Amino acid sequence: MSKKEDLLIAISSSGNSPNILSCVEMATHKKMNTISCSGFSDSNRLWNAAAQVSFFIDANLYGIVEVSHEAILHSIIESLFLQESSKMKC
Repeated sequence: MSKKEDLLIAISSSGNSPNILSCVEMATHKKMNTISCSGFSDSNRLWNAAAQVSFFIDANLYGIVEVSHEAILHSIIESLFLQESSKMKC
């Protein structure tokens, strides 16, 4: 069950997936934090939705957009891992 201050990471290459946009709307309503990843057109609905952090890939090929999103998410996970592992060493 999601609750206030949980994190939603919303990913849609086109930024117009109805299911993803519905999840972002629900997260906003529940006052959750949101990170969005989209591409193709900067007029896409996910890029223009309410999110604390948004990543937009200015490309029109699914492969480029998807691999870029993978790199961004990998960086976030790696940063969180390093942050937690440094706490454990203290």
